[in-house]
Amino acid sequence: RTRRRAPEQHIPHGAIIGRLPASGSMMAAEGNAPAGSWFETRPALVPTPRARDWDITVADGPVLATAIHDGHALRPSLRPLMALDDGQRLREEDPLTGLLTDVGDVRIRVPVSRFEVDLNRPRDGAVYARPEDCWGLQLWNAALSAEEVARSLAIWDRFYAMVAELVERLLERWDTLLLLDLHSYNHRRDGADATPADAAGN
Repeated sequence: RTRRRAPEQHIPHGAIIGRLPASGSMMAAEGNAPAGSWFETRPALVPTPRARDWDITVADGPVLATAIHDGHALRPSLRPLMALDDGQRLREEDPLTGLLTDVGDVRIRVPVSRFEVDLNRPRDGAVYARPEDCWGLQLWNAALSAEEVARSLAIWDRFYAMVAELVERLLERWDTLLLLDLHSYNHRRDGADATPADAAGN
């Protein structure tokens, strides 16, 4: 014998929701906190023309990604003094790391070569003057003048003044930030076809 299945009953959603009003305790203000104090609208950060030395993208989020060795550019006054060719410089720069900054909400790519100023070093070591400053490379055809060194250090000063303000502004929006400082690694120090260098000493 086959039993006939009872038809399903469909209860309108409104009938359920109507019987579940929010309680007074759920809707009451917390302590003495004024109503309407939980959210606020903040204007978006926008880089000013002062920041045009760097490629900066700012979106609403707490992740800051930087590629400070991505650049290859040298200012015209340094080019006649540079003893390395483009290929030699590229081996120690971090080309294309700027593409990886897409992981950040806020992204900074530095177009200037680390051989003009190394933003990853303290200020007193940010301009390479001797071979021992940069992996034994003979960098310059002649010693840099005090004026050229000062121009490079001025870039360092501007960059970190900009970053300090950026971090302060972001911390007004977010309690915590995640900074991703992106670099690449040259594991064949003696050329593209050479044996990979010892990782412990490289």
